[in-house]
Formats: sequence, structure tokens, C-alpha cells
Amino acid sequence: MTDLCSETEVVEEEGTDSEKAAIHALPTELLVLIFSWLSVEDLALNVSKVCQRWKDTLCFRTLWCDKELIYGNSQEDLFIYVLSVAPALKKLSLNPLFCGNPAAVVSAICKGPKDIKKVHYNLSLFPAGIASRILGHYKKYVCELHLEGYANKQSSIYRNLDSVLGQMSQLRSLKLSGYFDTKWDKKVLERGCLNLQHLDVSLIQDESDSYMPFLDNVKSHLITLKLPQFKSNVGVLELVSCCTELKEITLCLNDLLCISTLQSLESLHVRWSDGVLKSKMNRFVRDCPVFGNLKELTLYYIPGVLATAIAKQCHKLETLNLHGITSCSTVIKSVPSLQKLYIDRLNLRMRHIQKIPHYIPNLKYLNVSGSLLNQGIPPKIVSQLKRELPGLVLVSEPFVRYSKRGNKFYFTKCNDSSTDCSSDEA
Repeated sequence: MTDLCSETEVVEEEGTDSEKAAIHALPTELLVLIFSWLSVEDLALNVSKVCQRWKDTLCFRTLWCDKELIYGNSQEDLFIYVLSVAPALKKLSLNPLFCGNPAAVVSAICKGPKDIKKVHYNLSLFPAGIASRILGHYKKYVCELHLEGYANKQSSIYRNLDSVLGQMSQLRSLKLSGYFDTKWDKKVLERGCLNLQHLDVSLIQDESDSYMPFLDNVKSHLITLKLPQFKSNVGVLELVSCCTELKEITLCLNDLLCISTLQSLESLHVRWSDGVLKSKMNRFVRDCPVFGNLKELTLYYIPGVLATAIAKQCHKLETLNLHGITSCSTVIKSVPSLQKLYIDRLNLRMRHIQKIPHYIPNLKYLNVSGSLLNQGIPPKIVSQLKRELPGLVLVSEPFVRYSKRGNKFYFTKCNDSSTDCSSDEA
């Protein structure tokens, strides 16, 4: 931070009647704005010293709510200090693979604020048994938890975690990533008060379905579920079909058939997987009524014909995300109800971009970042789109115009897509 006046200091400019106000005398709204730009470390080290009065105000406490304290091996002393002075810290990340001074760090964590709402914890950071102690410190308050497992044949890294997680009555979102090849105890979880609404296991690396006890325990009130997308999850599909309150699901194409009973589903995210019988999948898409309820659809590398078949069944669709889809223009034509369209990693022809107002007359948001060879949309076409679709929000890379002079190619970049790069742009 730059030099700031203390409570007793006033900086005067010689020869003028004006004075620079001490920082504690500035309007509260301005202080909130200035301090909100600071890192969590600056907030602890500098602001607390400069403005003692502010430490006791509600505004100072609320600044910490959006700050995340991230543990780093090279800043252990600073991490410990911040924990000791942070009045209302809500986000904590303990993600390194090792800790240089475990005793001091664990002690600081367990003496620090308890009402942390969001925790990211790597199970390899501390010896077995410490995880349950740390998570137990936050069990009454944590709402969002991300646990990273690691490759270890010994089950000791999960010691008592079942019991602690079962006691997290406020926990609504759980993410498991890495290696969890040890089964969680279903009976222990059932004895607890777990009330998960969002379960993300999309980044689990092992082949086992170790998350089944969690899914079984919360299936009746789960709202969001993200399954591993690079392998079939046959072992859990029966449980998935029982998630009657599910609003959003992410899965691979092989597992798509399990959504047939999910009448409350509104958001579907599907990634291509090998071994899919296209004829069987086409029949399922044609006959499944769930597609007609969808408001959001994301397709990753789905063949164009199948992608079009899925899109055609989504009569209420408002948001469409296409990633690496062939025959993209055909897919777009089939969903005239769209309000938001995201196109990624596609080489669309500019004539298809120009026809979007005809295909989707009510479009409000268009994002083509990562497509069009990263060359952006010519300003004249941008103007046309905004003229035909009033209020359209357009996100794209700056337009790049290439020209050849002799044996060399040159390009001109438009940082503002509403400004033409040349007077003769086609």
C-alpha cells in the first residue's frame, strides 16, 4: 500500500488552506471501496494498523466476507498472522501438498475464526487424523467444501472424516477431486445430519465409485450433480435416476439414459464418450420427454447429427453452449427460442454469423470467444447484428484484418469491435 496517514496525522500543503484528510476521516463508502481492492494480507497487515477505529465497525468486518485466505508454504508466518487478526474471514484454501511447520499452522487454524463458509482442503497436507480435527473446527458453519484426495492404499487419510462430514448441518455443496479409492461409511453418514444440495465428483481420478454413499444419502434433495465425464458411471446410475429434485446434471453421453426419470431437470451438460450406439441414442432422444423441460444445454464434442437431434427436442431452451460441435449452424437453426448462445472451438463461416438474427430472433447474448480462428468478427457484421438484435451483448476477440504486401503478411487489430479497422472492410 502507499503511505497513509495515521489517526493523529494530518498532511498539510504549505501555502494553501486545504488539508488532506486522514484516512480515518474519509467517507465510509470510499473506505469500503479502497479496502475492497486490497489483498487479504494487505487488509490484515496495513489497514488494521492504519485505522484502528475501523476495526470495530461492521463495514470493516464485511470486507472479509469476499476475501479468501490461501495457505502457501513460503508464507506460513503471514498465514498464521492473518488468521489471528481476521475478524470475519469466510473463505480458506489449504491446498499445498506439504506443510513446513504443521504444528504451528494447525494450531493457528484451530484457534482462528470458526465461522468459515468455504473450505478447500488437500488431504495430503497434514498427517492422518488432522483433517478431522481441522474440519471439525468448522463443522457448524461451513457451507461449501472441496476435498482433494491422493493416491494412497492406506485408508488412514479418511480417519473419522465420515463422522465429521455427517455433523456438518450447514454443508450444502461438496466437491471431491483426486483419488478416493476408499469407501466412505454409509451408516456413519446416515447417522449424521448431512443435507447436501450440490455434489461435484467430476474430477475424481480413480475408477471406483467411492462417492456412492454420499449420493445415496442425499439423493432425495440433491439439486446439482456433476459426474465424471471421461468414463461411464454405470454403478451409480440407478441412484441418479432416484434424484427426483435434481435441477442440473453433468455426465458423459454413455450415461445419458439415466435422465429419463428426472422430470424436474432444467440444465443438462453432456460430453462425448466412446462406445455410444448412435442409433440407440437417437431413439432415446426422440422419445424422452425430459428434453422438452430443459432451459440450459451444454454439448461437448457431440457429433452434429446427434447434437441437432437433442437440440430439436428442447422446446423451452434459453441457453445453449456448444464446444467443438460439427454442423454447428444446423444445431443453432433448430432452437429459435434461445436467448443466450456460447460457441467455443468452432470455425464458423461468417455468413452463418450474419444469419443468426434470422435463426434466433430473440437472442440477447452471443459469446464466440475461442471460435472463428480467434480473429473476431468484422465491425460491419457486428453493427449488423446489433441493428437486427437490439440490446445484444456480444463477446468476441478483437477483429484482426490480414493483408499481404509482397511476400509478407500483416495484420491490423481492432480493440474496439464497434470500430472498423479500415474503410474498405468486406
